[in-house]
Amino acid sequence: MNDEQIETLESVANTLRGMSMDPQLKDDIRAILSGSAQRIDGVKEACLEHMAGEYEDQS
Repeated sequence: MNDEQIETLESVANTLRGMSMDPQLKDDIRAILSGSAQRIDGVKEACLEHMAGEYEDQS
């Protein structure tokens, strides 16, 4: 995964987080949005850790 793809994941997660704060949405929908943002964060972090490991292996 490259930097642009990671930034896109961050942007999507932030959008979902923002939508999850909309009081006009039902609580269950807001929870789904928040959970989805957390899952995206987890994927992003795993990718960053993997990339850091590959960088260390090259050093």
